[in-house]
Amino acid sequence: MLMERILGKKVKIRGEKERLEDKGKRMLLVVMEEKDKDEVLEKRREIEKRWGMIMDEDLTREERKMKWRIKEKAMERRRGRRVEYDNRKIWIEGTEWKWDEELERWREGERDEDRRGDVGG
Repeated sequence: MLMERILGKKVKIRGEKERLEDKGKRMLLVVMEEKDKDEVLEKRREIEKRWGMIMDEDLTREERKMKWRIKEKAMERRRGRRVEYDNRKIWIEGTEWKWDEELERWREGERDEDRRGDVGG
């Protein structure tokens, strides 16, 4: 199995399901132990390069949408600004930005001097 080749050890799979995703893409959901999942996610760049497969956590449609919005906003890095982000938040030049669901736009939040993002370019 591919997961065993990636991790170099026996992997306990608790379940799998194939489904058709948006725009006709096929998706394979694999349920595995948390520690194995974390190891696979750490190696996702290598997996994508070697096998052309994209690995991601199981996210709801709303979580995927928010992740996309954050990545889009993180393009500020190309303008030479310091950007740091995770799955739910983004900081640009030390200022947290939050997505306003009601207005469907980004709103500037609190400034956090301890937040330091990478300078892009």
